[in-house]
Amino acid sequence: MATTGVAPPPNPGVAYTKRLRIVQELHLLFLFLGVILYGSSPLHPWALAQARDLVTNFYVQLALCVAPLWIVAGLGLLFSATARYFLDRKFGLAKSSLWSRLLETAKASFIGFLLNCSILEITFASQLKSPSLGWIWAASLCSLLLLGIVNSIPWLLSLFYPLVPLADAKLHDRLTQLGEKAGVKVGQILEWRIATRTRQANALVSGIGGARRILVTDTLLSELSGEEVEAIIAH
Repeated sequence: MATTGVAPPPNPGVAYTKRLRIVQELHLLFLFLGVILYGSSPLHPWALAQARDLVTNFYVQLALCVAPLWIVAGLGLLFSATARYFLDRKFGLAKSSLWSRLLETAKASFIGFLLNCSILEITFASQLKSPSLGWIWAASLCSLLLLGIVNSIPWLLSLFYPLVPLADAKLHDRLTQLGEKAGVKVGQILEWRIATRTRQANALVSGIGGARRILVTDTLLSELSGEEVEAIIAH
């Protein structure tokens, strides 16, 4: 005799991930269409001609030429940040205001903009100084830059959230011993305080050598036992 089963309840984590992916894909599609439309429209050669007539500095010309793309990128970021905020609110994850989320997005985008400009400047300068070996210089200098950024992740995160030394001495010892067993030297273990803005939990290990840091969010510490946190860090 045929039986009918009861469908399992939907998994909130899966539903959230699917909708977040849709938001990200729409953001990328918006940026892609913006670049295609600007590049194929009469506005692009007009902006290029105006930039050449107004200034002689290459970087200023480049900035003026791609100014419409800055507007597209800004609108895309506004859409993405707003959509992700309301998605987080729908799933009970966000605690901060929309304005606070937009400010965080603007700050993160500015830091990313500075990083990308640094990489472009290194690439152009290396090629101008040494056309034959410029790519080697560019690769070496960009690698050093990225290494410095990896070691600076705790400082970068502190621009957005408070970071304090982990107060749980027992968990601190467990994580230190975990690093020793793995042959990894751990510099600091920090509590990453995000509970006032979100219910999401996270943990990460950043840095190399003596600059290696373990960061654990306060939301993770409040939800899981020391053994569970250790298992996540080990993973």
